[in-house]
Amino acid sequence: MKKVICFVLTLFMFFSTVPGIAQSEISILIDGKEQRYDVMPLNISGRVFVPMRGIFEALGAEIVWRDDIRTVTASKDKKEVVVTIDSLNARIDGQPVKIDVAPIIVEGRTMVPVRFVSEAMGEDVAWDDATKTVIITHNKNSGLKRLVSDFHRPVPTEFEKSNALDDLIYIEGDSKKPEDMFSALPKNPTVMISLDDLEKGKMTSDKYATAEMTKSDSGEKVFKIDVFKSSDSSKNCIYKLEKSLEGMLNEGDSCLLKVTMRTTSGGDENGMGRIQVQAEHPTLFDKDIWEYVDAGREWTTTYYSYQPNLKKGPRCSIGFRVPFYVQTLEISEFSILNYGKTVDFADMPVMPVDYSKFGPDKEWRNKAIDDIEKYRKDDFNIVVLDKDGKPLKDAEVELDMFEHEFEFGSCFRTAIAGNEKYRQAASSLFNAGVDEGAMKWEPYENGGVESARKIADGIKELGIKYYRGHTLIWQVPVTSSGNRMVPEDVVKLANDGKTEALRKRANDHITRIMGDYIGELTEWDVVNETVGNKQLETNNGGMKLEKEWFELARKIEPGVDLFYNEATVYIERFDAQRTKEFFRILDEMKAMDIDYDGIGLQSHHDKAQENMEEILAVFDKVNSYGKEVKVTEYSCAVSDPVLQANFTRDFFISVFSKPYITGIIMWGFWDGSNFEPYSPVYDKEWNLKPAGKQIVDLLYNKWWTRDAKANTDSDGRATIRGFFGDYDVTVRHNGQEKKVMCSFGMGYDNTLYVTMD
Repeated sequence: MKKVICFVLTLFMFFSTVPGIAQSEISILIDGKEQRYDVMPLNISGRVFVPMRGIFEALGAEIVWRDDIRTVTASKDKKEVVVTIDSLNARIDGQPVKIDVAPIIVEGRTMVPVRFVSEAMGEDVAWDDATKTVIITHNKNSGLKRLVSDFHRPVPTEFEKSNALDDLIYIEGDSKKPEDMFSALPKNPTVMISLDDLEKGKMTSDKYATAEMTKSDSGEKVFKIDVFKSSDSSKNCIYKLEKSLEGMLNEGDSCLLKVTMRTTSGGDENGMGRIQVQAEHPTLFDKDIWEYVDAGREWTTTYYSYQPNLKKGPRCSIGFRVPFYVQTLEISEFSILNYGKTVDFADMPVMPVDYSKFGPDKEWRNKAIDDIEKYRKDDFNIVVLDKDGKPLKDAEVELDMFEHEFEFGSCFRTAIAGNEKYRQAASSLFNAGVDEGAMKWEPYENGGVESARKIADGIKELGIKYYRGHTLIWQVPVTSSGNRMVPEDVVKLANDGKTEALRKRANDHITRIMGDYIGELTEWDVVNETVGNKQLETNNGGMKLEKEWFELARKIEPGVDLFYNEATVYIERFDAQRTKEFFRILDEMKAMDIDYDGIGLQSHHDKAQENMEEILAVFDKVNSYGKEVKVTEYSCAVSDPVLQANFTRDFFISVFSKPYITGIIMWGFWDGSNFEPYSPVYDKEWNLKPAGKQIVDLLYNKWWTRDAKANTDSDGRATIRGFFGDYDVTVRHNGQEKKVMCSFGMGYDNTLYVTMD
C-alpha cells in the first residue's frame, strides 16, 4: 500500500438551494469543544454533512488538495483515507470501503457524511437531535489500524518444528554425479548436434570475437573461441550453427546438452570463462535451452537435460553467446543428444547442487532472522479498564493471531470458483490473490470478462482480502507459448505509427476494465515487463505513453495503488543489460515524475541459482526509489525437491526480513494447474511438497503469534510482543471474560483499550 494515501474528494458544483436545515442550526462539538467553520454542517434530506477539512484538521490530520484529480489527502500518523466526490467508493488504510452517501462541495468546501468521520478516523460520532449537534469524541483505540475483516481462514496449525525463528527445516541433498548418471544411459542416442557441427557456423558480429576449429596443445581437436572485446549485452555476439534440430524432436523426448570446455586465458576475476547455449524458436525466440556453461583452466563438463516444447513449433535453432568477458575458450565436446522416450526424464543427468550453501549458520540468514524480529514484530499494549475507566491489575490477556498484515498469495485460475480442493487449499494458505491471465488485454476482450469475474468472486467468497489487478498494459503481442496478449488491431495501430488511435484504444481499455472493478481491488499493475517489451510505445511517444496510462488509472480510481511490474532481471551477473535497463526505467520514471506507488518484482527463480546476498542487495537498491516493493510472481520450478525447498525457505526469509516489502505473491501453487511443471507447494495429488512444508512452517508457525499471554500491571497494561496482523484478544478478570478483535499494524499506535463491563 501507499505510505500516504490521498483522501480523495470528488467535486461537483452544489445546487444553489439546499433542502434541509440551515448551516447555523447545526453545531459541532469535538471532545466537548464547540467548533466554528466558514461552512457549517448541513442536513440534506435527513443526512448530516460536515466540513471535512475543518473536522479532520481538528482531529490532527494533515490535509492536502490535488486539483488535477480533484482529491484531498488526509493523513494522521499511519492512518490513511481516500474518498471521491460523487462516488460511494473510498479507501481506509488502503482497503476499499463503501460510503452510504457521496461527498459534495458547498461554497468551495468539501462536505462528507458525518458517519464517515467515525469510519475513517476511528472516532466516536453521535447526533443529538434535540440540540441539532454533531458530537465527536476521541476514541482511545483510534490509533489502531482499521480491522478490514473478521473472517478467520482455516490456517495450518500442526507443525514439525517449534515456532522459534531459528528452528528451521534444513533438508540435506544427495547429488548424484552427472557423469555416473550419463554412464548409465543407453549408448545409442540420436546425436542431433556434435562438435563437428560447430565448424559450420558464424559469429553474428566480428567486433567482439572470432572462432575456429583447431587443435589443443595436447593435439586433440577443439573449437577455439577468442573474445577480444566484452559486452554488457550477450546478444551482441552469438555464434550460430547452420545445422538445425528441425524434424529431430518429439514431445516428451529426453534430451541432453553436454559441453566440455576450458578457459585458457582471461575470464572473470577468478579465471572462469562463460558461454550461454541456446536452442530457440527461429522467429518467436522462446527457448528449450538457455544455459550458462562455465569453466576455469581445467577441462570441465557441463550436463543439461531438457524436454522439448513443441506447442508453437520446435526450438531448433542452436547457438551460444560469448562476449561475457575478454577470454579464450576451448571446447572439446559439444553434443545435443536425444534419448527419445527410452529414458525416464528423472534419470537424466543434472549438474550437482552445492547444498552446503543452504545449511545452517549462514551470516546473511542470521542477520535476516534478527531483522525479522526487529521489524516484523512490535510490543502490543493492551490496557484493561473497569466500567469507570480505572485500570484493572492482574487481568489475564491472551492474543491469538488470525490474519497476517503481510500479504501472502498466489495467482488463481477459474478453479478458485469450482474445484473444492483448490478452494480449500487457497483459503488455508493465502490472504492475497491475483488473476493469472483473464484480465490481460486480449483475453479480457475475447471472452475473459466472465472468467475474470468468476475468479474475483471466488476469491471474495474465501475471505481473501488483498486482490491485485494484473495487468492493464502488457506490450507483448503474443507470448512464447502462442497466447495473444494484445489485440491484433492494436498491434497494427502501433506498428503503423497511428499514435492517436492507439492512445484512444488503450485508454478505452483501461477505462473499461478498471471501471468493472472499482472498489474491489487493492492495486493494479499498470505496465508489465517493459524492460524487454516496448512494442506499443516505440515510435508512439515512448514513456510519455506510459505516463498517460498511469495518469488515467489514477484519475479513474484515485485510491487504488498503481504498480510497475517487472520480470526477474535484477541480478546483474545473469543479465547485465536487462538489469541496467530495469534501473534506467526506474530512473526515467522518477525524472518524468510518473505518478505510481509500487514496484513489483516477479521473481521467477526457476533455476534457483541466485545467492541470497545478491537478492538482498537488489531489494535495497529497489527500495531506494521510495516506492512500495512487492514480490509479485514467485516461482521455483526446479525438479529437485530438495533444492526447491531450501531455496524457497531462504528466499522467503530474505523477503520477510525487509520491512518495506509488503508481500509475496506466488505464480501458482499446485502442479495440477500451474504455468510450469513444478510448483512449490502441492503435487498433482495434493500432497504437500518439501517446499510447501517450508512455506507453511514459516508463514503459519515461525511468523505467527498464538496463545500469547500476559497479566496487566498496576496501570492495567499488559505488553505482548507479536507479529503484525489481526488478532482475537481475550481478557479475563475476576471470573469475567471479554473477547474483542483488532488489528496491530506496522507503524501504528498499537495500544488497545478494553473496558470490562
